[in-house]
Amino acid sequence: MGVDAENPKLLDWTCNSDDEEETESLFFFRQICPPDFSRKLLAEVIATYLMVFVTCGAAALSAIDERQVSKLGASLTGGMIVTVMIYAVGHISGAHMNPAVTFAFAAVRRFPWKQVPLYAAAQLSGATSAAFSLRILLHPIKEIGITSPSGPEFQALLMEIVVSFTMMFVTSAVATDTKAIGELAGIAVGSAVCITSIFAGPISGGSMNPARSIGPAIASSHYEGIWVYLVGPVVGTLLGAWSYNFIRAREKHEHLLSPH
Repeated sequence: MGVDAENPKLLDWTCNSDDEEETESLFFFRQICPPDFSRKLLAEVIATYLMVFVTCGAAALSAIDERQVSKLGASLTGGMIVTVMIYAVGHISGAHMNPAVTFAFAAVRRFPWKQVPLYAAAQLSGATSAAFSLRILLHPIKEIGITSPSGPEFQALLMEIVVSFTMMFVTSAVATDTKAIGELAGIAVGSAVCITSIFAGPISGGSMNPARSIGPAIASSHYEGIWVYLVGPVVGTLLGAWSYNFIRAREKHEHLLSPH
């Protein structure tokens, strides 16, 4: 401290250096988190919370007594809440509600990589909070809408890859292609989730979403086959996003070569 007091030039240099470091840190933070980014994160937390709350709540009630909520009803409920949330917050955050979807969008350069961890954290926070809310509300039910393979884990993994591919292929079509009818994005994606979950439910649970599986697993302390719902949706969404991206580029190329 005495050196700075005796050498004011050194003190000025140190202060300027600290100011520069603070400025660089602030600039870096603003690059990752623009001024309106906090609104997007909050929208993802709320949307994922409501999606998991409704989807897993219906699944938990259906598992206990199908006279209250049938399996078909639980699948329809999951697709409908996805549709509702897309229309509610899609214009704010994109309504990903799914770390695998965010990762896939980043892989095809439709979302900045530097924001992926924060989006994933928001989605996992919303999903886990919803699962613990259900644990309190649905007591004494212990398994809160968990997803686990009903047969071999490899079979469930393959199913999750296929249904996640389908969901992401449709999402890419209606959400990223300017030629698609954007007003129907919510209906298209919600319908895809509904249809695939009806088909995949008896085999893998039709998660298609790591957050939707991790949140209930934590709240229920049930981790059987959890790796399936981490690997399957990520692989499936990546393949779906890449596939549609390839088709869209090929159509554009053919259009440019067409004599008409």
